Amino acid sequence: MEILYSRALAHFVAAFDHGNLRRAASDVGVTQPAISKSIQKLEENIGTKLFERTSEGVRPTIIAHTLRRHAQSILNEARFVETEISSLVEGRTGLVRIGVGPAWSLTVFPAILEKFRTRFPQIDVEVESGVTDHLLPRLEDGDIDIWLGSLHSIKDSDEVITCAGGQAELRVYARPSHPLVKLKNVSAHDMNSFSWATFVNDKRGLEYLGRYFSESGLARPRVALRLSSLMTMFRIAMESDLLVLAADSLEDEATARGLTMLRHDGCIWRFSVGMAYRRNTAHLAVTKFFIASMEGI
Repeated sequence: MEILYSRALAHFVAAFDHGNLRRAASDVGVTQPAISKSIQKLEENIGTKLFERTSEGVRPTIIAHTLRRHAQSILNEARFVETEISSLVEGRTGLVRIGVGPAWSLTVFPAILEKFRTRFPQIDVEVESGVTDHLLPRLEDGDIDIWLGSLHSIKDSDEVITCAGGQAELRVYARPSHPLVKLKNVSAHDMNSFSWATFVNDKRGLEYLGRYFSESGLARPRVALRLSSLMTMFRIAMESDLLVLAADSLEDEATARGLTMLRHDGCIWRFSVGMAYRRNTAHLAVTKFFIASMEGI
C-alpha cells in the first residue's frame, strides 16, 4: 500500500544495515541507482546528509542513527495498517453497522443476514431497527454504514449512495373482530373514528396519513400509540380496536399473527425501498455483498 509504506525509508534501512549500497540493493531487490535515489530523496526532505561516502561503502551520520531507531517501527506499523485495511476491504474481519426498516426487519433482512454471516463469519454485526426519519441522519453522520428499508427523502450525495430494491405501500391492519373488517370497502370516513398505532419517529408516514384524510375533508385521526417494536404493535392491535399503519409487505407477517389487512379506498402512500450506504464504503466486500443482495429482491 504505497500511500502508507515508504520505499525510500525501506531502502534507507537496508543501506544503514549493510553499510554498502550494492549489498543493500541486492537485499531489497532493486538496482544500486534506485537505492541512491531513495537516499537522496530522504536527504532532500530532511535537509541534511544521512551517509558519508567512503571507499568501503557508506557511513551513517548522527542523523541517520536517529532515523534508524524509528524507521523499522514506522515500516512495521505501515504493514500492520495495510494488513488491517486489507482484511476490512476483503471482508475477513471488522464490524458492520446496519440500520433496517421495520418491514424489512421481519421480511427480507433475516435471510440476507444469514447469508452474510455465512459469507463473512469473522465480521461482527450491529443491527438497529427503526424508520428512515430516525436512522437516515445516523447514516449521513457515519454512525451506521448501511441502511435497508424505505428510501424516501434519501438522494445520492457526496456522502450517500442509494440502490433501489422495489416499491412498497402503506396499508392498514386490524384484528379479525374489528368492526371495519366486515366491510367490503373501507372509506376514510369509516377509519376516521378509530385511533391508530404507528412507529415512533415516523414523521413522513404520519404526514401522508394526514393527507389521505385531508383529501376526504377530514382531520387526521388520533394516533394513540407510537412504538418502536412492530411485534408489540401487532400484539396490542390483537387486543384492541387500534388500526395499525404499516407496509403492505408485512401482510404475511400480520396474517400469521392474527391481523387482517383492510380493503380501503385509495392509496395512503407508495414509496421506494432498497439500500443506502456511505460512499466511502463502496469498495468494501461487505458493502458489495449487500448491493448484490438487492438484485435478488
